[in-house]
Amino acid sequence: MSILSKDMSTREKGSMEMLRKFLAAAVFLCAAGCLAGCQGMENGTAGSGQDQTEKTTLVWAVWDTGQLPFVQDVIDAYEAEHPDIEIRVEEYPTDGYDFSLESDLMSEDHQIDCMLIKDIPGYLSLAKKQLILPVEETDFSDSGIQKDLMVDGNVYTRLCRSDFNVLYYNKELFDTAGMEYPANDMTFEEYDAMVREVSEKASEALGNHIYGVYYHTWRSTVQDFALLDGKHTLLDGDYEFLRPVYEMVLEQQADGICPPYLNAKLDSMHYSTAFYSNRVAVMPMGTWFLPNLIQAAGNGESQVDRWGIASMPHADGAAQDTSVAAITGVSISSSSAYKKEAKDFVDFLCGQEGAEILAETGTMPALRNEKVTDIISSQGGFPQDESSRAALETGMIYYNQPLDTRSVMAESILGEIHEKIMLGELSLDEGLARMREEMETVLKES
Repeated sequence: MSILSKDMSTREKGSMEMLRKFLAAAVFLCAAGCLAGCQGMENGTAGSGQDQTEKTTLVWAVWDTGQLPFVQDVIDAYEAEHPDIEIRVEEYPTDGYDFSLESDLMSEDHQIDCMLIKDIPGYLSLAKKQLILPVEETDFSDSGIQKDLMVDGNVYTRLCRSDFNVLYYNKELFDTAGMEYPANDMTFEEYDAMVREVSEKASEALGNHIYGVYYHTWRSTVQDFALLDGKHTLLDGDYEFLRPVYEMVLEQQADGICPPYLNAKLDSMHYSTAFYSNRVAVMPMGTWFLPNLIQAAGNGESQVDRWGIASMPHADGAAQDTSVAAITGVSISSSSAYKKEAKDFVDFLCGQEGAEILAETGTMPALRNEKVTDIISSQGGFPQDESSRAALETGMIYYNQPLDTRSVMAESILGEIHEKIMLGELSLDEGLARMREEMETVLKES
């Protein structure tokens, strides 16, 4: 073998040894990089080589966000203050919300950390099955906590929103009729006389028929009037207390003071359409309508440019600012892996900061004080008269559904019979008797 051949052989061996070491090092670095990348993915960080904050993702269950204008604003504000938290919305259809939410909470592979509570029956079901956590008693001092929501010795939700009924009225039609605007202190007799008078005078002045009031097709639109004295609930068993209200509304319908129930039912008319038409002087409805009305008046969707709100008429002996309310709570899932983080978010939503964010969207927060009322009443498009602002300040509030699992059946039975009464398929005597008979079986259930 030549010296050159021997030298080449030595070089080749050296090169092969270096190549082997290089490849081994490359494999090690590649494996280390992959492992780091996997850990980064698990921690929610990207492998960009830069230090990034590890984020916790909270899943917040809500229904149709189109009906909840505050949701995204709350998320934006909270995430800005808590860069280590990301809020992801799990959105459900409004219809069937309670059932779908409960099904997912019972599923082991579905993450939900906190959720909006839509109504009393849904709340009761989740609390009874312990799918949501009890609220710490230290939170009872503020943020709209209601001890009336006690279930087996605990409260399982904090109220972030509390809508109540008011009278919306068309100022232009009252001006045309030459009448004063609705007051915040009206009896039922005064209310009935007012809607009759504005219908007659506005119709005469305009040359076409103007309805004094519009009652939507829900049973609550009529029956809630009878709850304003605080003496009755939908589980009373004897429904004679509904008679005076039905007599008033049925007589108004017969006299053309309110639109026929049949028309609204057949047309599937939304209550906003009725008010926007400029043919209805007064409409009892919840404060959830406020942000929609403000927006519709501003973009031309509504023909009503000038409007106001007044307190509901009150029963004899009841305070003038008494109303009926529906709750929107927020609860924490018992199965959440991030209970501490979820509680902090709930504290934010139900506290002063959250209340102010809701108010800025025209939404009525559960926590109300002078600053919150000022924010709502200063919204562009909100009526600037003092009477409308005063209507935002309620006194005694009664829930529209009792804290009882039988409320679901009551809602169904009383709603069905309400429709038959309004359509004339049952006389008032027959309808009230049918309510008593059908609810008797329900009320016997424990």
